[in-house]
Amino acid sequence: MPFIEGSARSVYAYEVENLAAGADIADRAIWAAPAGGAVVQKVGIVPQGSSAGIDNSNTAVVNVEDGSGNSIVSKTYDTANQPPAAGVYADLGSLTAANAILTANEVVRLDVTQGATADLPAFMVTIEWVPIKE
Repeated sequence: MPFIEGSARSVYAYEVENLAAGADIADRAIWAAPAGGAVVQKVGIVPQGSSAGIDNSNTAVVNVEDGSGNSIVSKTYDTANQPPAAGVYADLGSLTAANAILTANEVVRLDVTQGATADLPAFMVTIEWVPIKE
């Protein structure tokens, strides 16, 4: 594990537009690590409205990945595991530790995959991170 400078976390937020049911996002660049690199500590979402049509046959997957396409964290929403309510933060879950260590200027990307009737509202992705000491 790289040396983490201090204990101060920074938070970056990225707004995702309201996609139509069944619409996806693939490999969208949403953030870049600083010049010294960074360690992602936590990733979450805050929906700006209500989700619809999400069930076991029409899942919605939010995946945040490193610059090489390796998943840092991924969350699948289905019948039993629905997205949070509008304006409510939800952690996307446990990070893949090795992929959460970002090199200098490494780009973080977002994938959103929705089943035919799955419809996530506009939402904010939050990335909590700490810089790596150079």
